[in-house]
Amino acid sequence: MNVLIADQLSAEAREGFEALGLGVTEAPDLTVDTLPGAIAGHEVLIVRDTRVTRRTIEANEDLLLIVRAGFGVDTIDVHAASEQAVFVADCPDFDARARAEFALGLLIELDRHSERRSCGAGEPAALGLWGRSLGLYGYSSTAAHLSAVAAAMGMSVKVYTDSLTGALAAEAGVQDCDEPEALFDRCDFISIHADPDGALPVVSEDLLASLKGGQVLVSVEGCELLDLQAVEDAVTKEALRVGIDVSASVQSEEVEGHLQRLQKEKTARVTRGEAPDTAEAWGELAHEAVLIVHDFLLHGTVAHSANVSTEAPVAATLIVRHRHQTDALVSIFEELNAEGIPVLDIDNVVFEPAHSACLHLRLERVPCPDTLARIRRHQTIRRVDLVEH
Repeated sequence: MNVLIADQLSAEAREGFEALGLGVTEAPDLTVDTLPGAIAGHEVLIVRDTRVTRRTIEANEDLLLIVRAGFGVDTIDVHAASEQAVFVADCPDFDARARAEFALGLLIELDRHSERRSCGAGEPAALGLWGRSLGLYGYSSTAAHLSAVAAAMGMSVKVYTDSLTGALAAEAGVQDCDEPEALFDRCDFISIHADPDGALPVVSEDLLASLKGGQVLVSVEGCELLDLQAVEDAVTKEALRVGIDVSASVQSEEVEGHLQRLQKEKTARVTRGEAPDTAEAWGELAHEAVLIVHDFLLHGTVAHSANVSTEAPVAATLIVRHRHQTDALVSIFEELNAEGIPVLDIDNVVFEPAHSACLHLRLERVPCPDTLARIRRHQTIRRVDLVEH
């Protein structure tokens, strides 16, 4: 099996794939237009920023897996991949530690070096982090790392998220806030994060109104959760100190306008793609990509898959204990096919010394009693149970 690496990755990626016994082709100069001509002969495609179009996917019938070495799969035609039964996956958390480090750096810089801080003679130029409060708006992997570091520096950490219960928040060492306004009102520093369920409301003018003068707000996972006009107004009118890191790629015209105006403010720091740019994150990215391919080869499973259905409506689970013979499986599927019942998932466990097995079939519809009776009558079937959902 062969792997095509179509973007620049660390040497660890090539070494990892070769350790799996795979043939590796590195072609970091490929573009969206030249990739279709280079994909032939490769079962696995690794990309970082290069777009993968329908033309590329349909150019190679042997393609099995596309891995985006980065967060998200917006650069890949996932629909076309699904039509060809090609797995698509990404590496979402490779840069979590790097982003947490960058967020902490922004907190310190904005606290200590904001040029609009006004202090009288003999007063300290900054309050520092020790003993102060950090609010996490959303709880991603980056937020978890930042929370641990902040707590180690003597900060109290609070969170507003739908992805943690109060008990889980306490276990993680953070205080859960019931309302976002409470988080913004009570914390000296606010860090914005991409919540796993994506249900958090945008940080709007109303929410920013809960802030007190001189607070710090940072966002190192993009600016999608920020109403940038409201942030801009808070910086110019309410002395809010802001740090934002966005992707190095060009944003929309409206977003670019806000970011450029914020860059001119003395209490704002706007960077492009600097948060994940560390040697550790670079190595972790290669490790995650190799691990996804390793599990695919060994188990046939794909971590962080973007196009494997996990929410198909399961009507029932058919549990069949049978002799470990091929004709047992054939008889079951023949009966289900005769009734036109789609099988959504299959799991077959073999008992040692391999004379019998237990089959779990998750079905889209509940089979009729006659179908179940015909399955039970087969000489290789020991027992049939149906669990309706």
